[in-house]
Parts: sequence; C-alpha cells; structure tokens
Amino acid sequence: MATATKPLNNYYANLLESYNIVATAATKAHERATRLTTLAGSEITGAQREGIALAKDFATDSVEPAAVLPKYTEAAASAQNHIASYTRAALQEALDAAAEYRETAEKLFDTNKKLAESFAEVIGDYANGQAFSDALQAFTPAAARAKTATK
Repeated sequence: MATATKPLNNYYANLLESYNIVATAATKAHERATRLTTLAGSEITGAQREGIALAKDFATDSVEPAAVLPKYTEAAASAQNHIASYTRAALQEALDAAAEYRETAEKLFDTNKKLAESFAEVIGDYANGQAFSDALQAFTPAAARAKTATK
C-alpha cells in the first residue's frame, strides 16, 4: 500500500481542523438557540399561569374597583419582569455570539491559510512528479489499478 506524502497528510489535517472549527461553532449556536427557546417557553408559561390565576380571581372574587387595581398592577409588573428576564438573556447571548463569531472567524482564517499552503505543497508534489500519485492510488480500488497496469 502506498503511503501518503507529508504535504497530503498536512492538507487533510488542516481540512479536518477547519471542519472541527465549523462543527464546534454550529454546536454552540444550537446550544444558544436551545437556551433561548427554553427560556422563552418558561417565561411564556409563567406569564400564562399568572394570567389564568388573575382571571380566576376576577371571576370568583367580588369585583370592587379598590380590589382590581392592585391585581392589575401586580400582573403588569410581573409581565414586565418576564419580558426583562428574556431580554437580558437574549442580549447576553447576542454578546456571547458576537465574541464566538469573532473567535471562530479568526480560527477559520488561520486554518484556511494553512489549508491553502498545504494544498499548494500537494500540488507542488504533483507538479514535480513526486509521491502524490502514490497517495491517490491508496484511494483507487485494486481492480482498477490492475486494469490500468495491464494496458
């Protein structure tokens, strides 16, 4: 079996590193979206429970103007707290995402530069007739190599 050249090994190592950077970024984005979705669901559920409790109180209690105002005020304050909680979390996630984006872009830039350099080395080996063809034969089925050899 033919052995791959060092430039070809470097090329695939850099390609894999680039893939891992993108995969990690996608995983972090998915985790961020999951956190925000979970928080939104929690805040909506909490607000709806409070709304149902408020409606129950109005339906079962005597409706006196003096009794209604504090309950409305409490419900409005609670709704603002739910909104503020979600907004804080969303803004923090956006800040974290921006920092991660910058870090990911820098890593990808460096890795893709290495990838291009290693690809240039592979092409250089090919142009110089060095072991590149041996490396490609490693990916060619034995039967196809046998046909080519008999021609």
